[in-house]
Amino acid sequence: MNRAFFSTVLMLLSMSEAVVASSDDQDRARALRSAGTIVPLEQIIDQVRARRIERILEVELESRGAGHYYEIEALDDQGRVRKLEYDATTGRLVKEQDDD
Repeated sequence: MNRAFFSTVLMLLSMSEAVVASSDDQDRARALRSAGTIVPLEQIIDQVRARRIERILEVELESRGAGHYYEIEALDDQGRVRKLEYDATTGRLVKEQDDD
């Protein structure tokens, strides 16, 4: 998928699993997960929690080139908004930064 882009926006209020996204985006994410192309979001959420981040504000699943990435916006224990990017195929953290 050259430069293809789609995103699934998941709003998680106090770690609840409320989903706000179009059904097409959800279907694409489900298909990628079922095919074993991406790791389950729950695995990424567990990693975020291990970083002592309890409040997730937004999650996006993005496809860029041949790669897939979970982009997480979260509030840390010091009240700072953090952006974390995980490789959705491996589950590894690839980038972390303050959201200025």
